[in-house]
Amino acid sequence: MALTQSGCSNFLYVVRAANYGEYGVILKQMETTMRYSRLHPGIPGVRDDIAVMNRFVGYPKSLPDHVEVEWQLAKLSDCQSVRVYSKDPQYMRKHGCTWTPLEDKVYRKVIDLTEVRRSEDAKMAGKTLRMGSKSSLSIFFVFRDEDVTLSFGSRRTNAFK
Repeated sequence: MALTQSGCSNFLYVVRAANYGEYGVILKQMETTMRYSRLHPGIPGVRDDIAVMNRFVGYPKSLPDHVEVEWQLAKLSDCQSVRVYSKDPQYMRKHGCTWTPLEDKVYRKVIDLTEVRRSEDAKMAGKTLRMGSKSSLSIFFVFRDEDVTLSFGSRRTNAFK
């Protein structure tokens, strides 16, 4: 059963994704309304490395019970740009690369959204706050080669834009 808030037309959320692994990520299945097929390796904390996926298909004002994600890793070569963030662990940002899909590196994971749906952040999503801003739920998928994890939190919209 999908989460629907009272006054559900006000429920606001956005799905984001980032790749902090060594390989490129080819998204084979992730039911969002913005269809990115490739996620370049990026550096945590750098906003340019985060893809906005918009919302889940069929859930404009609610959340599904779970999401199935399937991805394939790709070797990146002949990159035009490589930036290294040299702390432990080391991250790299690579762009303008030749992508070679790795046939033996296809992964699938079903992610349960129950914790997200029951969170205070979800309960506040879409509610008007002081000065006319609204609370929005942010759902963040982080790919690290063979695994994908989920984090979430609330954000505030800017009423003065």
